[in-house]
Amino acid sequence: MFMFICGPHASGKTSILRALERDNVITGCGYEIGKEIFYRDKGIPDQRDEAFEVELTRMELERDMNFANLPGVSMSETWHPGNLAYVAVRNPKSFNRLRDLMMTSPLIKTAWGIKLLTTPEQMHERTKTFSDNKEWAVDFHSRVGDKIDECLEALGLTERTVTLATDGGLDYVIEKVKGIIISKRV
Repeated sequence: MFMFICGPHASGKTSILRALERDNVITGCGYEIGKEIFYRDKGIPDQRDEAFEVELTRMELERDMNFANLPGVSMSETWHPGNLAYVAVRNPKSFNRLRDLMMTSPLIKTAWGIKLLTTPEQMHERTKTFSDNKEWAVDFHSRVGDKIDECLEALGLTERTVTLATDGGLDYVIEKVKGIIISKRV
């Protein structure tokens, strides 16, 4: 089974995945590819072009092929709905092209998801990546977060996605996510 976890910047996606991996709840783990490229290229997240979006999508699709064959529960952070939300904000003219490419994933028709809700205040408090420019980070990533529902719908994932608020603290959210995973395995 494949699941994804998406939500705005600083919603806890990476911390949750690390905890699930540590506790052997998931057998495959995919961290945010866009973040990996950000650190690799030292780029500015709101100034990426369509070539970047295509590269990221192709990398995600390649990883999807690996997850499609893993036993147990595999989980990826951000995944196609989160990546498409970035496209919707920074390259809206590429939205349909990238959505169509994402729809070729072998996981898209069976994936289950968790969407994390985080307030701008929580993002401001939690961000470490953009600690030197928190106001910009909250503005940009709030706009991305606001597009996630539209992207879940565009990818046909709305009915298979559970929404979870993150205001109960990380340990609480991790336990809720574990419960969601167990309920989907049954």
